[in-house]
Amino acid sequence: MLGYVFAANIVVAAIAVAVFTRVPKHWWVVALSLVAALECALTGKASPSWETQHVAASWLLGIVFPWGTVALYLWLTPYPRRAFLVASGVPLVYLVAVVIGLTYGDSSGLIPQ
Repeated sequence: MLGYVFAANIVVAAIAVAVFTRVPKHWWVVALSLVAALECALTGKASPSWETQHVAASWLLGIVFPWGTVALYLWLTPYPRRAFLVASGVPLVYLVAVVIGLTYGDSSGLIPQ
């Protein structure tokens, strides 16, 4: 759960930075890739009983998929021209992607309870 609090703080900070600095799109992709890698490193293995496939699915569906979705959203939207509008959609895109990823992982048995 600590990882999601960390991620939420990053998203809020990203909105503020996006609105005031208008960072180029390719830098957002790099920054979000680094955030996903850092969050995977901080999360680590959630339980000692998890196997490698459970950890990989947790990282992929719970961390990489949501941040990748946010990066794709920023890449495909008219970000520099409408920075506030695009940045305000980032938390919604992130939360929807997290819910989809974790729901799929839980229902398929890839991420144990």
